[in-house]
Amino acid sequence: MRHTHAGAVLVVCAVALTACQDGPVAPRSGGAPMVSAAIGDCMGVLASRAPRSLDFPAYGLPTITVTASYPTGFGLPFDVMQAMRFPMGSGAERASCLNSPQVYYAAETLSVATSDFVPAPAGVDTEFWGSLSPRERRILLAKAEEYLRVFPDRYPTVGSVINQVFAEPILGNKARAKIRANDYALAPAESEQLAGGIYGCLLYRNFSSNPHWYLLNNETLRLVIDLVSAFAEAEFAWLPMRGLQFGRNGSFGAAMAASDHTTDCGTLVFSSIPGGRIRITDPYQQATGSTPGGAPPPAPEPGGGLPPGWYDY
Repeated sequence: MRHTHAGAVLVVCAVALTACQDGPVAPRSGGAPMVSAAIGDCMGVLASRAPRSLDFPAYGLPTITVTASYPTGFGLPFDVMQAMRFPMGSGAERASCLNSPQVYYAAETLSVATSDFVPAPAGVDTEFWGSLSPRERRILLAKAEEYLRVFPDRYPTVGSVINQVFAEPILGNKARAKIRANDYALAPAESEQLAGGIYGCLLYRNFSSNPHWYLLNNETLRLVIDLVSAFAEAEFAWLPMRGLQFGRNGSFGAAMAASDHTTDCGTLVFSSIPGGRIRITDPYQQATGSTPGGAPPPAPEPGGGLPPGWYDY
C-alpha cells in the first residue's frame, strides 16, 4: 500500500498570486496587480442570499478565483496553494479579510464562466453524480482515468473505478463528517466549519487505507485538498468566507490525518482548534464583531442526526 474564470480589476490584496485551475498547485497565468483593501471593507461582510446551484458557476456568470497559500511548518508537509471560484458580487473580493500568519488569501478576476456540464460516465449512479459539483466531477474523471492506467486489469471502465474507488469515500464521508461534527455542542455555522476539517481527515484516511490505492502520501494529500476545495466552492457559492475557511479546515484536517493514523478524526480536528490550525468561528459573525474571537469551544457531547445545510444524501 502506498500513501503517500474578464471582470473588472478588484482592489483586494497586497500581492498578486498565481491561481490554480483544478488542482491545489496547478499553474495558471497570474492576475493583475492588486493593492490592499481598506480595513473598513472587512467589517459587516454580507453575502447575497441567492439560491445555491450545483451547476455553479453557471454559463455566462462572471466569477472570481481566490487562492489560499499555506506555508510549510504549520501542520502541512509542503507549501500548498488552494483555489476556489465564487460568483462576482458574492463578497469573495474581500477574501484578504481572512488573512492570518498561517494562510494568505488573494482574489483575482477571471473571464466569464463557460459551460461546466459534465455527463455521468456509463455505469455511474446518477444520484451520486448529481450530488457532485462540476469541478468534483472533473476531478473524479481525471483520477479514474489515471487509476485505469496504473491498474489496467483491476476494473474494466472509468465508471467502475468511480463506483468502486471514489464514490463511497466522497459520498459517505460528507455525511459522516457532518454527523461527527454534530457530536460537539457548537452553533450550526461552527459545527459546519468543524465538519470541513473532519471531512478532509476522513477522506484522506479512506483513500490511503485502501489496499489498492495508487498515490503517494503527498499526492493523496493534494487530491483531498482539491476535492475539499471543489466541494466548498459549490456548497458555499454565496457565502465565500465560509467556503474559504471550510477549505482551509479540510486542508489541515487532511494533513493531520497524514501524520496521525490512529486518532479519531473528530477528536483530532476538534483538539486542533485551540492551536489555531482549525478555525470554526463564523467569518460573517466575526466580521461584524458579534462573536468573540478565540472563545473556547464547548466540550463534546453525544449527538447524532444530520443538521441542515449540506446536500441530502
